[in-house]
Amino acid sequence: MSQLAPISTRWRLAAMALCAGAALAGAAEARAGGFLIPKIGGDTAGPSVGGPAAIFWNPGAIGLIDGTILLIDNNFFLRSATFTRDTTGAGPDGQLFETADLLALNAQPTLAITSDLDQQKFTFGLGLYAPFGASSTWEDPAGAQRFQSIFGGITSIYVSPTAAYSPSKDFHLGASVSYVRTSLTSYRALDMGPLIAGFTGADVPPEQAGNEGRALLDFGGNAFAWSVGAAWNIDTVTLGLSYASEVDITMKGKLGVFAPRNDFFQNLLGGDLDEPATLKTTWPRALRTGATWWLDDKWTLSVNAEWVQWSLYDKIVVDVKNDNVAGLGNFDQEQINAWQDTLGLRMGARYSLSPDTMLFGGFGGESGAIPIKRLDPSIFDATKIGAAFGASWKLSETTLFSVGYNHLFYLPAIVNETEVTPPPTGIHTQQVGVLNTNLLWRLQ
Repeated sequence: MSQLAPISTRWRLAAMALCAGAALAGAAEARAGGFLIPKIGGDTAGPSVGGPAAIFWNPGAIGLIDGTILLIDNNFFLRSATFTRDTTGAGPDGQLFETADLLALNAQPTLAITSDLDQQKFTFGLGLYAPFGASSTWEDPAGAQRFQSIFGGITSIYVSPTAAYSPSKDFHLGASVSYVRTSLTSYRALDMGPLIAGFTGADVPPEQAGNEGRALLDFGGNAFAWSVGAAWNIDTVTLGLSYASEVDITMKGKLGVFAPRNDFFQNLLGGDLDEPATLKTTWPRALRTGATWWLDDKWTLSVNAEWVQWSLYDKIVVDVKNDNVAGLGNFDQEQINAWQDTLGLRMGARYSLSPDTMLFGGFGGESGAIPIKRLDPSIFDATKIGAAFGASWKLSETTLFSVGYNHLFYLPAIVNETEVTPPPTGIHTQQVGVLNTNLLWRLQ
C-alpha cells in the first residue's frame, strides 16, 4: 500500500459521511412546513394583529398599537413520532420490520417590545425569537432510525430591530432587519460496508455487523435577513400583508467520523476523523397575509394564510477545508434537497366572555415540504391539520395573560421508493402538541 492510500481512504470516508448526512438540517423537528415554526405570539397572533409579535408576523402591524408594550412568550412543543422500518434485505438477521420511537420536548421563547416613543407617525420594535428548528434524541441509539438520526438539532435565533411608519391612522408600513445566528448538530450511524467493498472489491452485504460507525456534524454561523409589511384598518376589518426574505447561511464547523472499533478499520484509517468544513444553504422566503374582523363587542373572526418557498432550500453545499490537497481530488459535497413550496391556512374566532376574560379557538392545515422520496426519520413533514383553543385574562389594567393549546396531526407517510441511503422505507407517523403562554405588559 502506498503512502497516499490511507490518506485517500480517509477522505473517501469523509465524503461518505457527508453523503450519509442526507438532510443535514434534518436533525430539526418539523412542526410546520419544513422546519419553520410559526407559533410566535400564540394562536391569536398573525399578520393583521398589532403588538410585539408582529415583529415576526408583519412589521407594518406594530403601528396598529400605541404606547409601549412588552411581550414575554413561550411555546412548549411535545413531539411524538414513530418509524416502522421495512428492513427486508437490509441486514442478516432476517427481521422484516423494526420500530423506532421518539418523544421530545422543546421550548421556543420570544421576547419583544414595541413603542411609539410618543411619536404620532412612527413605531419602533425589537424582537428576539427563534422561528426555525429544535432538537431531538431518539429513544434507542441503535434503533431503526439510526442511519438518519440518533440525536441532533438546528436553531436560528433572530435579533430584529423594527420600525413602522403610519402616513394615516388607518394605514401602516413597516420593515425590519435581522441578525441571524444559526447552529446545527447531527449525529447518526454510518454503514461502512461500501468503503470495504470499494477498497477490497469484495461483495459486502448492507448493514453487516461490525461495519457500523458514527458520523457527527457540528456547524455554526451568522447571517442577515429582512422583512417588510403593511396593515390597513377598514371600518371593522384589519388587513395585513408581509414578506420575509430568504436567508443565505454560511456555517463553519467540523465533520467527525468514528470508525468501528476493530483492527481492520483502525489499521485502514489510522483512527477517527475530525475535519474542518464549511456548510452553505438557504432558508426560504415567506409571504403572509391575514384579516381580522370585529363582528361586535363580543365576537372577532380571523383568517391567515402563509406561503413558504421551500424550493429555495434546494441544496446543501459542504466544503471540506483540505479538499485541494495534491493527489486527493475534490471532496466537496453538494446535496440536492428538491423540497417543495408549502401553503398553510388557519381560521380562528375570539369571544369576550367578560371585560376581563376572552376565549379563543381555531383550526387549519398546511401542505408538506418534503417529497415522499426524500422523507426520512430525521425530519418528518407531511400534510397536516390542527386545532387550537385557549383563553386570555386581564390581570390588571396593564397586564394580559394568555394560554393556549394547539394539536397538530400529520398524515401518516408510507415510503416505498426512496432516494435516501440507507433506505428509510416503511411507515412514518407524527403528532405534535404545542402549549403557548404569553404575557403582554403595557409599560405606558
